[in-house]
Amino acid sequence: MEPLTLREEQLQEAREAAADILQNKQPDEALIIFTEGLLPVRSVREMECLKQSEARQLRSLRDRIQTCRSLPSAAAAAGGENNDELSPSPHQPGSVRSAPF
Repeated sequence: MEPLTLREEQLQEAREAAADILQNKQPDEALIIFTEGLLPVRSVREMECLKQSEARQLRSLRDRIQTCRSLPSAAAAAGGENNDELSPSPHQPGSVRSAPF
């Protein structure tokens, strides 16, 4: 994800706040304020491994979905009847929907 870009006035405000902290706080207090909530930066190698792992998981999930879609439905296995009550239309109220992401 791309980091947000600050406008010039936001940058100036941040500089002024940082200068105020440095002038009015003890060094150990300032360090805590500036580093609170920061996460360690991952190396390029770690990020590549993470991407590869996520790609493998995504492929595995896609394979499982394909397998499930290719299995005969319960209605077909029970004699070929198509029971609409067992598979609600995506347009019916209360049917499950998911976001497209």
